[in-house]
Amino acid sequence: MRSVTVARRLARNQFFARGVRSLAGHRCAVCLKKFDYQDANMLEVAHIRAVSDRGPDHQQNALVLCPNHHALFDEGLWSLTEDGQVIRSSQLPAALAAQLADRIPADWEVDAGCVHWHCSRMKP
Repeated sequence: MRSVTVARRLARNQFFARGVRSLAGHRCAVCLKKFDYQDANMLEVAHIRAVSDRGPDHQQNALVLCPNHHALFDEGLWSLTEDGQVIRSSQLPAALAAQLADRIPADWEVDAGCVHWHCSRMKP
């Protein structure tokens, strides 16, 4: 039997997401192979500090990720340092860990406070 539910969530700024994807060159920040996802229109903008926890919509709180890397990031299976180094959780399976770049693009600046927030929620 199915039931109807109502959910409340913050409205997202679609112009923000489009702009950030464009600035990232339509490429996932951590894919080892640098695919151009523009035609597939499947890249996602991940907030480093979640919107639900007062994370701002600005470029320094955003990473452009493919759906797989976004899901792993949100699960706390990988994070990053202030200078863009990728940190892998010991709970991330080795085969998946091997598919992450060692750092995000060097020209992508991240907000230190947002990074610290995400790291504090990372799985050991």
